[in-house]
Amino acid sequence: MPALKSDGKNLNRPAELTNTTNLAWEDTDLDVCPPISDTAKIFNLLFYEANGYVKIGQYTNHEFYHTNALRDPFKVSAIIGSRKFKRDNAVFSICTYRDDKDGSQKNISTINAIVIDIDYLASTSKEIASLSAKDAVNRFIGCFLLDEVIPIPTYIEVGRNFKLVYILDHPFIIPKKIPQKKKESIFTFFKRIIQVISETIQNAGCGDWGVDTTYKVAPYLRVPESRNVKWNPLDFKFAPNSQFKNMLNPDFDKKAQPISVDEVYISEFSSWHTWDIDKLADTVLPPIDESWYYDYKERQNKKAKQKKGTIQKLYSKDWLKQRMEDLESIQSLGWDVGYREFMVYLYRLTAYQSGMTVDESLDAALRFNSKFQNPLHEHTVKTQCKPSKYTQKFKDYTIRERLGLGDKDYPHLFNGISRHERYQRTKEQQIQNGALKTKSQKLEETYQQIIELQKQGYKRKDIETQLGIPHRTMTRYISKIKERNNDN
Repeated sequence: MPALKSDGKNLNRPAELTNTTNLAWEDTDLDVCPPISDTAKIFNLLFYEANGYVKIGQYTNHEFYHTNALRDPFKVSAIIGSRKFKRDNAVFSICTYRDDKDGSQKNISTINAIVIDIDYLASTSKEIASLSAKDAVNRFIGCFLLDEVIPIPTYIEVGRNFKLVYILDHPFIIPKKIPQKKKESIFTFFKRIIQVISETIQNAGCGDWGVDTTYKVAPYLRVPESRNVKWNPLDFKFAPNSQFKNMLNPDFDKKAQPISVDEVYISEFSSWHTWDIDKLADTVLPPIDESWYYDYKERQNKKAKQKKGTIQKLYSKDWLKQRMEDLESIQSLGWDVGYREFMVYLYRLTAYQSGMTVDESLDAALRFNSKFQNPLHEHTVKTQCKPSKYTQKFKDYTIRERLGLGDKDYPHLFNGISRHERYQRTKEQQIQNGALKTKSQKLEETYQQIIELQKQGYKRKDIETQLGIPHRTMTRYISKIKERNNDN
């Protein structure tokens, strides 16, 4: 065990541990046994399963760090305690970002927590606003948490004011390729949870607690043992740059003094319980009228039954039997790893479409699977190769593409026609039935119309207007008609 040094402030600090290079953190427990520090515990809960970049710093002056580094408590101690960041107003983002270039909401990769900001000092109640931070938290706990008026947070961050932090047990992942409307609905969902908890606090009859009504989905949290420093904006009215930026660097005015300096700590009441987002939503959000959902499901089931009947009529039993034989043939030719899941799924689906029951199609798929050189596990066949109740259609050329068959590879297998070939066949059939005319037939009809109108005494300009033919095109048509008459 490393020797401990006694500096009169921190008796638990290992003597040779030099993670903290910033003297501002020297009298804190930041680098004392990092695995059990509050900062390491919070980062572990927030980012253990998350992937992406986290912003750490002082509001506008921050840097991105990958979550891989934040899972190591010693690296967390080195980052927070480095000379890059001051101890005053040290913060970090609860969301992760896809890259280290963009820290805006559109670049969010995961949402890891929900935060309720309680600004009790801005309360309209003088009694509440006059309380110290510790007394305000204790009173809030007695009013709302002991009786479970609102869900118990993972932890309570206390500084000048305090925040309720609900950490999710699994990061809520926002896919990269997602419609903008769906992405907005995700943020609306989180804002709705924050709003309902905030309104419950305000409407519980325990006074005005100055709850933040902006309902931020991606706020910042403060680093435990950092200092929450509040400056008077009037001291910075002559700042050369933005007021907010120079509040972080007040060296330009040596006379400027902060209004308050409060050390940030974690309340002892913190439960360290993480929340499932669905359970939290069910606990917080009011029940909705589900009658529309049951009507919707009934309509979907009717469509599924109609679709199933259409497929059964579309596929003949002989054709389905041939497809199963083709799958067995391609299996015997060596198609194995990389194609097994799709082939077993397709074989089971085809067996079911041919009229087998669910159990019979499963038995057929298991027999088919056993003939692979490297068969799938039986559990995989039962679960991952199970057709959905909305029976899917597969065209032959789609199967050939999935199996990597070229145009000339085994033409006798899955010899279905392509979409272009089907179009050509349909077109030819319509021409034979007289439902569709070729270009030469349409042109011949136009020639006959021109000849007939000429016989009736119409002038060329009138024929162009009546038939909607441009002047140059009409010249070409008349030339063709004259050539045909001369040949006759």
